[in-house]
Amino acid sequence: MATLIIRLRGDGVDDILDVMADESGRLAQALTDLDDRYPYLSCIDQYGITVFNRLQARILLAEIDRVRSESQFASLAGVLDRLAAMAERCAQEVHLFVEIEGD
Repeated sequence: MATLIIRLRGDGVDDILDVMADESGRLAQALTDLDDRYPYLSCIDQYGITVFNRLQARILLAEIDRVRSESQFASLAGVLDRLAAMAERCAQEVHLFVEIEGD
């Protein structure tokens, strides 16, 4: 299963404000089961880098709120909470990005 490393970062290469890793692979697995109702979450590249900007973070945040009701995400509340917090801060501030890196 793929490990996802999620970062809240600024413009600079070393400008990392928050980071978490889902080494269990459970988030990556759950994301593969999503359909077109979740266009941003379902397009996270589990083996590459996906980046969301300030405008995209708003949509990502709405999708996270909706996906919480899906059964495969029931055990991922902590990961979703951290991802939502990063997306919320990204949406509120300029020059921030949510970056998701798969292995």
